[in-house]
Amino acid sequence: MASKIYMPEYMQHPGWTGQHPDTIQANGLQFADLDVGNWTVKLEFRVGGKVANGSGFLINVPDCPKAVILTAGHNLLGPDGARSTDLAVLEAPEAKYVMPEDDRLKDAKKDVGFGFGWSLRLGHAEHIKGTVYVSGYQGTTPSGHPITSSGPLVAAYADWLEYRPKTEQGISGSVVWTEYQGSPTVIAIYNSSADPKRKNGGSRGTRLTVAVLREVLCFAQVGHYNVRLRAHGTPKQVQLLPKRGLYMSFPEEFPFARVRLGPGGALDILPAEVNKKTKLHALAVRGQWALFNAPKQQITLSADVQEECLFSIDDKTKKGSDETAIEIVIARGDGKLQLRMRGEKLKDLEDDFEDEDAESSEVSMVKYPGKDVPARTAEA
Repeated sequence: MASKIYMPEYMQHPGWTGQHPDTIQANGLQFADLDVGNWTVKLEFRVGGKVANGSGFLINVPDCPKAVILTAGHNLLGPDGARSTDLAVLEAPEAKYVMPEDDRLKDAKKDVGFGFGWSLRLGHAEHIKGTVYVSGYQGTTPSGHPITSSGPLVAAYADWLEYRPKTEQGISGSVVWTEYQGSPTVIAIYNSSADPKRKNGGSRGTRLTVAVLREVLCFAQVGHYNVRLRAHGTPKQVQLLPKRGLYMSFPEEFPFARVRLGPGGALDILPAEVNKKTKLHALAVRGQWALFNAPKQQITLSADVQEECLFSIDDKTKKGSDETAIEIVIARGDGKLQLRMRGEKLKDLEDDFEDEDAESSEVSMVKYPGKDVPARTAEA
């Protein structure tokens, strides 16, 4: 039997742990059906009693009954902090939709699932390689026909991006997007032109950070918040599970997820990468993100959303149930894996209610589809 060799973390390749710096390569579009004109809207509003124009854009928020439009903050608030009035979307040269004062942009009349794609990964990636586009409206630009400029990204900072596409005053709130996963994907909201005093500077946009996107999701009431992952399965498998339930747990004294006898820690399940063809999720745990490390068969925590944090959901919700049953499916290479939780090592403690902290490391990933125990979310 071969002996095990201990290798310190600093000697391990960062790809083994999923903690490598995230670099996004925008590979361009191929045979894409672009709806940029329909996704970009011209806004009209009053600031200080005067009519002004700006730009906005629809963002694809899944499972939201209403469309969501994003724009620059100074289109909604004047220099004195007063809210702009008579805010409207110009849908045609002589037609407009006036936003209700009590609900604002959330009530925009557009089809559900309509808008630019987005990704939590792009919200903090250190490098984004590829062409950047800015699409919006000047004061005289007709609705439905936004103008677009393109150029390289100059720099990516924590809360804003600097880029070279030509811009000018009057298009505040325009979408800053790139070609990602074969779809136009928003990365920032344009809010200021290049400083003429800076020779090599570019225009700036407010970055759609993880914090900003989470605020959008909360605003749209999308996602599962403060829930617990509980093991479930076929009727036969359920009979073998302890009555107290098996839950995923992220104890602070362990660097990876464990299975717990009885209620585990609360977490959030959020959409994390969305476009017209794809909807992937991520697990938020105490300000960090669950990372599915298939080579190590472990689920660890990452400060940022990495590619290894993303998964799809196979919804198994049953009518009349107060719980949402889901299967967490992780794509790896040419195949798919499924999250599995087991409690073989906890069987002897099933009736021992004095041991409320009973845990084991029986969390793994198995080939999908299969007959193994899927995960289940239960409201906290």
